[in-house]
Amino acid sequence: MLLHTECFNPYHTNCYFLTDEESGSTVIIDPGCYFRRERTRVQHLIRLNDWHIVQILATHLHIDHIFGVHLTESIRHQLLRFPDDTAVYPGHYEPTTVGAEKAMLL
Repeated sequence: MLLHTECFNPYHTNCYFLTDEESGSTVIIDPGCYFRRERTRVQHLIRLNDWHIVQILATHLHIDHIFGVHLTESIRHQLLRFPDDTAVYPGHYEPTTVGAEKAMLL
């Protein structure tokens, strides 16, 4: 496994890229890239290293940790893939589950 770190946005949030060196499968953790140059940097790293983004994770949902979730697809789409009984702790709100969030979308 390879761990690469970048620091993004005015809050200086660390973004981590955890990569399987054999397959190139990469998980992005806390994609806080806000500025165009930061998003361009991430896209450059992905192409340069032939990384295949398989998942985006946020350690929590404060804005500085999720600025860049749109790099592949929305955070909501990523979260709704989990089983319905998966607990969701949305920062300053009451805990809920993925199933409850899906029901609110219908």
